[in-house]
Amino acid sequence: MLKISKPVHAPSYATGPAEQESSASIGDALAILKRQKWTILTALLITTVLAITYSVMSTKQYTGTALFFVDARKVNLLQDQSILGEAVLDSPTMDSQLEVIKSERIALAVINKLDLKHDPEFTNPRPGLIGFLLSPITSFAGRLFGSSSSSTKGDANLLLERQVVEAFERNLTVKRQGLTYVVEIDYMSVSPTNAARIANAVADAYMQDQLDTKYDATRRANAWLQDRLSGLREQALNADHAVQQFKVDHNIVDTGRGLMNDQRLDELGSQSGQAAQAVTEAKARLDRITEIMGKGVSAGNITDTLKNDVITRLRSQYVDIAKQEADISARYGKGHLAAVNDRNQMQQIANSIVEEVKRIAETYRSDYQIALSRQDSVKKDMDELVAQSRSLSNSSVQLRQLESVAQSYRTLYDNFLQKFMETTQQESFPITDARVITVATPPLAPSRPRTMLIVPAGVMLGLLIGGVIAFMREHFDKVFRTPAQLEALLNTEVLGVVPKLTKAEMLRKLVGPANANYADRILDEDLGPYNHVVKQPFSRFAETLRNAKVAADTVRINAGPSSAETIKTIGIVSSLPHEGKSLISANLAHLIAHAGQRCVLIDGDLRSPSLTRFLTPKTSTGLVELVQGTKSLAETAWRENSTGLSFIPAVIRPGMSDTNEILSSDGMKSLLETLRGEVDYVVVDLPPIVPVVDVRACAHLFDAFIYVVEWGKTNTDIVLVTLASTPGVQEKLLGCVLNKTDLAAMQAFEGRPREFYEYKYYGQYGQA
Repeated sequence: MLKISKPVHAPSYATGPAEQESSASIGDALAILKRQKWTILTALLITTVLAITYSVMSTKQYTGTALFFVDARKVNLLQDQSILGEAVLDSPTMDSQLEVIKSERIALAVINKLDLKHDPEFTNPRPGLIGFLLSPITSFAGRLFGSSSSSTKGDANLLLERQVVEAFERNLTVKRQGLTYVVEIDYMSVSPTNAARIANAVADAYMQDQLDTKYDATRRANAWLQDRLSGLREQALNADHAVQQFKVDHNIVDTGRGLMNDQRLDELGSQSGQAAQAVTEAKARLDRITEIMGKGVSAGNITDTLKNDVITRLRSQYVDIAKQEADISARYGKGHLAAVNDRNQMQQIANSIVEEVKRIAETYRSDYQIALSRQDSVKKDMDELVAQSRSLSNSSVQLRQLESVAQSYRTLYDNFLQKFMETTQQESFPITDARVITVATPPLAPSRPRTMLIVPAGVMLGLLIGGVIAFMREHFDKVFRTPAQLEALLNTEVLGVVPKLTKAEMLRKLVGPANANYADRILDEDLGPYNHVVKQPFSRFAETLRNAKVAADTVRINAGPSSAETIKTIGIVSSLPHEGKSLISANLAHLIAHAGQRCVLIDGDLRSPSLTRFLTPKTSTGLVELVQGTKSLAETAWRENSTGLSFIPAVIRPGMSDTNEILSSDGMKSLLETLRGEVDYVVVDLPPIVPVVDVRACAHLFDAFIYVVEWGKTNTDIVLVTLASTPGVQEKLLGCVLNKTDLAAMQAFEGRPREFYEYKYYGQYGQA
């Protein structure tokens, strides 16, 4: 079996190995951007035009900004602690206040205050560019899913109100400036005056709402306190009445300093102590006087013991007379009458002292008896009062409980009364915690559309979209763009890159050659693009096909003149129709014949014989008759006089479906063997491989195959699957031809020098 050597890949024209490894990603990206520049420029142009159109056609809108400050310091003027409590102004609380400002309640308050229901900006707003473009869709959706048109007047008013509220909320923006307590209110409107007016109205409505909220809460608290005070007053009075009634029922007297029994017990306790002390003192005096009387009363010792004025005076007289008697007795003797009289007076005084002592003793005895009687009386009264107090102990416990309940009700009543006075004061003097620090003024310039931002954003978006589309196209571009890609995937030689012919080069009459001689089977010398290599021998098109012929000649030379593996029969195949295999077949055959070698061109595509339709459209016999033996080679072959090329057409018979049997038949084999001995090359235009099985059936009859791949169109997966399913073709594959190539576009994919693709040098060199 013929074995065709695989080529050695040519060195890269881009960078060296080290540089290529370091800059591969950047170089690949730049190459992709360069290849897809028109895609990127198209996306850029579209987005830029859209951005400019949007900026020009969009309705100009102005933003009014008002700032107010929420004071974290609670200023309490003419009021004590608020009945509502003081909320801590942390971040969640501030965020909650922002939601309050954006609420429907504030919106309705502003709408009603400014009468926005009759403002055309809210009732009949201009849709803008996007709204204008989407209006047909929204209108259709409204008719499709909308409600019945037979709505009542109330429904219409409600619908109008909802429309105004939605428009209001859509243009309102409330935000907190950083972590401060300053809140910014932005309102956007088509009118700068309305923008400022509505922003200020929102701030005023919020502060008024805060005042109304506090006033309503205070009023409700005041009403509740009034009801509660009435109940507490009644309960306190009932509790006091229960205490008094209990005292009356249990004979309990309260003097204001405690119960009467308790005070009486205190008094009797004091009296009992005093009585006991009096008994002790009286008994001590009585015992002393009794002791004195037991020892004998004399004027000498009685005065020191008893302190009595009468006894003291008598003793003083006794002492004076005793001195006088002693003096007389000393001078005149004891018998002197004056001394005797003095001694008699002294005796009388002594007797008086004794009598006085006896009287005092009786007095002491009487005092002692009185003190005992008093002590007994106090003790008796105390015993009676203690017994009475014991009987009233349970009543006292109940009394204290009743008094405690009454005291609690009085305390509650006093506290609620104080709160009632505070809320009454707050109701008449409410205070808000917010104040406006910047009043919104009509803006001088519109805030939307932001032309200076939209147009650059459109440009950047266009570049981004274009880049994404470009990379996606490259990623999903599963077609052949370069010879290197073809060699890498198929592991075969690329015989050449055939440029796409221009429209002028492809132009020819569809009715066939004008000067064809059907009687003598002579082809027209002007076959349009099918003999392009003859008319343009110095073109790249012709040079690429010469490379394919050289590849076949090289294999023939290496095999030797006597080798059985010499390439003579070459099948031209492709994966799908319309990839240009017929054009390649005709020009390759013309090139061989024009070089002076004998060549036969066979139209082997029995399903769609395009060569026959263009070269000999009116012939009636061809390959089928020749294979089947009904016609001879001389009766079917056509000839071109200028090159000596022989052409065997193919005529389709109605209902012919066994074309694979014809191509793989012994007659076809015999024909090729005959031609192999008579000519240098046989070029056969075979059917595409994917739609029909003809090539698989006849692959064993050919020496080599040339695979035609259309540049930028043939899918890589299709080619791989096609070759894998036709091993007969893959084993004899002489090489591939990249057909219909856009050389300028391929330069962007390969990155080779520009001069490599400008084939004018060959033409200049050939004509030198």
